Amino acid sequence: MPRFDGGVSRIGIGGTRGILGRAVVVASILVVLSGCADGKDRTPSGPRSVADALDWIGFSGKLPDDQIAAFDDDVITYEEYRQAVAQTRECVRGSSPYIVVGEIKADGKGALSFSFEVTAPAGADPEEYDIGDQVYKPCESKYAEPLSTVYLITSAPSVEELESVRPKVIECLKAGGLQLADDASREAIFEELSSHYSEKTGEPDAIDPLEVCFETYPQYFAALPERKS
Repeated sequence: MPRFDGGVSRIGIGGTRGILGRAVVVASILVVLSGCADGKDRTPSGPRSVADALDWIGFSGKLPDDQIAAFDDDVITYEEYRQAVAQTRECVRGSSPYIVVGEIKADGKGALSFSFEVTAPAGADPEEYDIGDQVYKPCESKYAEPLSTVYLITSAPSVEELESVRPKVIECLKAGGLQLADDASREAIFEELSSHYSEKTGEPDAIDPLEVCFETYPQYFAALPERKS
């Protein structure tokens, strides 16, 4: 079920879970866009240059060696972003013999994601194999950040671009069962989505009729991270 508390343009970490009643210790982590707690600014209208994007997120340190070349021309391309995600994935996969890594997928908000599991033999101490942060963080720092955040900020659609597609988004969401006015604002759309999903209880629908809208117009549902500078 999607969350509509705003999207943060960065790769983040989910969490770990124990699987009871099985002879395997499992820690699953989904590398996706994290949620922004307040979601106050869902309009991607931030910086377009790499330098301004770095300033926006408050990055002032030395760029990782493996990311320097991508920043040289003041433009982070989709190909460079995808390569960074792929390198992060390969880094995670090679970090431990107990790692099983999923394929890279579009997360529905304009970003790429992958998942991985940490498994261990039956009878192993769960604490010994709860290594999600230990595995992922070094790989993220080496290949993905700040490059992924900068790409997602600088490639976000303008306010004008969002407005031009808003009627199609409304039409799609209404076809999926959401109650919206024909001229609903972007803020009203997010409020209705939030209400719609907060009222759902029990198991998620096998097929979410609104999912096609998120896949067709992914960047409409993305958001800038909070400005830190």
